[in-house]
Amino acid sequence: MNHRAGTAGRPRFPAAGLGCLPPGKTGMSESPPTRQPTSIGRRLGCAAGIALWLFFMILPIFFFQLIFNGQVEFGDDPQNQTRIFLLQESGQEGLGLQWTRQRRENPLCLDTAVYYLMFAGSAENSRSCTCLGEPGAGGAPAGCSVP
Repeated sequence: MNHRAGTAGRPRFPAAGLGCLPPGKTGMSESPPTRQPTSIGRRLGCAAGIALWLFFMILPIFFFQLIFNGQVEFGDDPQNQTRIFLLQESGQEGLGLQWTRQRRENPLCLDTAVYYLMFAGSAENSRSCTCLGEPGAGGAPAGCSVP
């Protein structure tokens, strides 16, 4: 029983009567549509895009930290850390990267490398080795100094 006036004989879905759907189709499918499998390349591309977006969102926080504190340190252990710092001296301005790691052959020795990216002036990159312990203990490799 139809309670609406003027709807007798019309199709239940208006799109079927407007020519949007092929004749005989009502807009309702018999089975749910199957989902196309997503390729691994597409997923990796989306993950890379999200990682890149997060990197650019965190970048201003990194620069504010660098400007206000003068340095950003990664790692709590002074024997295993990376430090990015601002170099602001008369005639020299730039960024510095200090990288300190323990030596594999002697864990009491620390290798420290300092690299500079200069905006004004010049600075020389350096590399050093320092061994912790008694002077003359015989455990310091060649090229390392004992404080």
